[in-house]
Amino acid sequence: MSGGADRLVTGAKTGLVQISRPRAIVAAFLVGVASAATLASCGGPTRSTAAVCRVFTTDGVALHNQYQHDADEADSDPLLILVDIVRLPNQMADLLQEMANVAPTPINSDFLALVNYFRQIGQSEPDAVMNPLTTLGANLVRSVQVAGSAERVNSYLSSNCSLPTSTSVT
Repeated sequence: MSGGADRLVTGAKTGLVQISRPRAIVAAFLVGVASAATLASCGGPTRSTAAVCRVFTTDGVALHNQYQHDADEADSDPLLILVDIVRLPNQMADLLQEMANVAPTPINSDFLALVNYFRQIGQSEPDAVMNPLTTLGANLVRSVQVAGSAERVNSYLSSNCSLPTSTSVT
């Protein structure tokens, strides 16, 4: 073995085989690339219509059923509806974020636009107390800005995801 940079060297004190510096750099790079590829293929969510529908028919239906139950109980506990109104924007943002995490690329940006919309609505709620008309106007503008995304997401879910037969959406 004569190419000094490419030869293996046995450590004098440890007896371990050491790789010369250029090979060590290449080996470290290859291990890093292989590790990154393994993590990317194992750790990320699967982007598919089926994955979106799974979130919609589990978490989405559960959220709907929670609100339906609360609406049915409104006569006996009207405060429950007020609490629901306050937490709805953030719960919708969370649900849509779950869907965006698994949505295929063509529809993903529409899910993200709705996530952002509901987050902004949730953040504007404290302002609604002091400046109700300003907040209402800003939220109406936001609604117009995401109308196309809302329509596309609604169409996507309606076309691809069927609701369980035991659930009726009203």
